[in-house]
Formats: sequence, structure tokens, C-alpha cells
Amino acid sequence: MAEKQEAYYYAGSAYRDLQDTPKGLEYFLKSVDCCEKGEEIDSVMLRNAYSQLGLLYYNVQDYTNALTMSRKEIDVAKKLNILDAITLMGEGTALFQTDNYSAALLSFEQAFNLIERNKQSSEYQETIALLLYYFIMCKRMDKAKKCYELIRSEKNFPIIHDLYLNIGNYLSVTGQMDSALVYFNKALEEGPTMYDKQKAATVTSGYIPYPDNTLAEKQGI
Repeated sequence: MAEKQEAYYYAGSAYRDLQDTPKGLEYFLKSVDCCEKGEEIDSVMLRNAYSQLGLLYYNVQDYTNALTMSRKEIDVAKKLNILDAITLMGEGTALFQTDNYSAALLSFEQAFNLIERNKQSSEYQETIALLLYYFIMCKRMDKAKKCYELIRSEKNFPIIHDLYLNIGNYLSVTGQMDSALVYFNKALEEGPTMYDKQKAATVTSGYIPYPDNTLAEKQGI
């Protein structure tokens, strides 16, 4: 059974890389099905399969199934004692997209607390940048400030997706508009993708956009 689990998992990964979402879902679901029926399984691979299913469902905006898979991933990760911030973010963003804001905030806070408690800010820089955005959207400026301070404390924080934009949003919300405009302009001029530039142009007009597929771009294994 473990051989089938592995074969289906890697088939799903191949279809995911080919951007064939229906086939990717089909084979990751088959991999999970093997685990539910058999005793000799790779538990870490099961966790990863749920992670990939959550990612793919999120990509096609099926947030209900994304949430289901993220919660199954959390259950397995807890049993294996390998629960991490990215796994918790999967649950949080799916909850956020289904308008369960208070529950989403709880997941975001758990993710941040895990990073802070384990002193993992260097390992989870992209997650911190994403948390900065969600804490702003959830109006938890105390947590947003902590994310901002962690970003500022990292000397070599990379130019990652939405970093400049999220910093600009934070500075704007906290009344530092001149500094915010500096970062919005950085997003326009130096952002790694056209997506950053389009959103930065939108934000400079006074509108802070809601998230779309940001997590999906970060969560692949």
C-alpha cells in the first residue's frame, strides 16, 4: 500500500507542476485514499498530500475544500509533532476567504506565536510578510507591529512577493504616509512581479486590496 501511496503522490506532483489541477487533485486524492485504507503508510507523505490538496483547492477558489484539507493536514502534523506555521497559515487563509475572520485570526496568531516561541523568524520570512498583511486586515495592529519589527530586525530580509506592499500598508495604516509612499514606490519599481506593481498602483490610490492567491504561491512543496 505504501508503494501505491508514493506513486500516486508523485503523479499528483507531476500534474501539479504541469498546472493540470484536475489531474493533480485526482492523484493526490488517490494517495490519501491509500492511507485511509492501508496500515503501512508514510505519514509524512500523507501530511504533504493534504498540504498539496489544500493548495490546489485554494488555487481554484474552492475554499471550503481547502479548509477541510488544511485541517486534516493539521491533525496529521500534530500526531507527528511537526506542526509548523505554514500549515496553520493554510487553515487561516481558507477561513479568511470563507469570511470566518475571528477563526482565521486565531490561526494567524497561532502561526505567529509558533514562530516567535521557536525563534524561527529567519526560517519563516515569507510567512511573516504574509502575516503582516493579514494582521492589518484583521485590525490586530499589535501583532502587525511585531511582524514589522521582525522584518526590520532581519538584516538580509529578501525581496519577496508583496513585502514592500505589505510594509507600505502597515506604514499607511499607522499614519506614516510619507514612508508608506516610499515603499509603495519600491513595489512599483522593484517588486519581483508585475502582480506586485499592479497592486502597488492600486494601493497608492487609497485602496488596500484583499488577498487572492498569495498563499498558494508560497505553500508548494
